[in-house]
Amino acid sequence: MIRHAAPFVALLLLVAPAAAQPFEERWRNRVAEFQRENARLPADARTVVLLGSSSMEGWRYSNRVTNYLPAGHHYLNRGISGDGIGHGRTGIKNRLQSSVFDCKPGYVFLLNGHNSVYRDGSGVESTARIYEEVVTEIQRRHPDVVLVLVTCQPTEGSTYGALAPHLVRLNERIRALAAARNLPLIDLHALTVGPDGLRPRPGISSDGIHMTNEGYRIFGAEIARVLAAAPAPPAPPAAPEPEPVPAPTPEPVDEDRVHVVQKGETLGRIAQRYGTTVRRLVELNGITNPNLIRVGQRLRLPPPSTPGLSGALTR
Repeated sequence: MIRHAAPFVALLLLVAPAAAQPFEERWRNRVAEFQRENARLPADARTVVLLGSSSMEGWRYSNRVTNYLPAGHHYLNRGISGDGIGHGRTGIKNRLQSSVFDCKPGYVFLLNGHNSVYRDGSGVESTARIYEEVVTEIQRRHPDVVLVLVTCQPTEGSTYGALAPHLVRLNERIRALAAARNLPLIDLHALTVGPDGLRPRPGISSDGIHMTNEGYRIFGAEIARVLAAAPAPPAPPAAPEPEPVPAPTPEPVDEDRVHVVQKGETLGRIAQRYGTTVRRLVELNGITNPNLIRVGQRLRLPPPSTPGLSGALTR
């Protein structure tokens, strides 16, 4: 099946931006771009991810997001022109981390399949299988995300017309998957296809596969419908600032209570003499080695805990 992919992907890239750039290089550059964008997301972001190939990347152009998508959302374009579902080293399956998981998603709209079914339809079954794997992984990693499946829009013409019946088969699998997983569905094919059920109706396609602004207007209205009907859960609140741990209240010390260490004395004996403990003497005097005190060393003493245990002070 791979032998069919390269020529077809190349054809899609002819109408995509930066067509002269080798596809895998452009794919890697776009993924790196996604990673940089993700790193700048606010901690409390809840984004709307537009995931797919050229049909999703097309939202970047002609001011379409502003014109056809509802305001008040943070949209992330995760489309790569010419990208498939993930048969080889590229594809959506191989960039889920940068294209979904690190995006702080509230919604994910998935539209893909044109680049993977191939002209002879040999890729339909494998595309449907990998598509389901992608859906499963997104649901596993982000069970709270509103994941929306989108059927592939129809195609026509000498270049892309051969895909039309195979997209019908793939779309049947996408609809069935959405029903089985209880996922929202945008049936873009049904909304844009002509009377023959294969080719787009007039005004929808610019070149036989990519949508005109009218196509994006229809698509945007459906996205708006989903955003209004299936609100995403709120972003998790930012972690609260840790409450400052109050410093321990220093034990009151009577500056007149000082003991000068005499020859042969130990902390234990001094503590016993003044009705305190070795630990308290260590803390009050910053002693690092309780077994090492020197003759003439001045030790601060805590107040007597019990009358009559103050002991005699040595000056």
